[in-house]
Amino acid sequence: DAYSQFYNGNFANSLIADNTLETQQLQQLIKLYVTTEKPFAALKLAEVDKATKSDEFLAMLSKTAENVREFQKAIEFEKTKTKSDEVRIKELERLETEKNQRVTSFSIDPENTRKL
Repeated sequence: DAYSQFYNGNFANSLIADNTLETQQLQQLIKLYVTTEKPFAALKLAEVDKATKSDEFLAMLSKTAENVREFQKAIEFEKTKTKSDEVRIKELERLETEKNQRVTSFSIDPENTRKL
């Protein structure tokens, strides 16, 4: 569940703070979290990982962020790629806008209202 993913992310953060993980090991751990369906932990570790990432790795992170509706993070990963996909960025921006819209329209059924 999401809570355990954050707990595991905190465990990994403590390892990173202790400098016991090299960049390659950290990125392998992120990939492991993605493949074992722990997207929140993967994204948390990706925030901590300041090393240069390949376009393939960034694409994986972007897709992971999109899957958990973290569209802003997905956009950041897409923009960081050396060959950013403008069409994908626009689609993610549309999804972010759609996610943040509130439904305000409603209709009243006169048959279900009482007469005063």
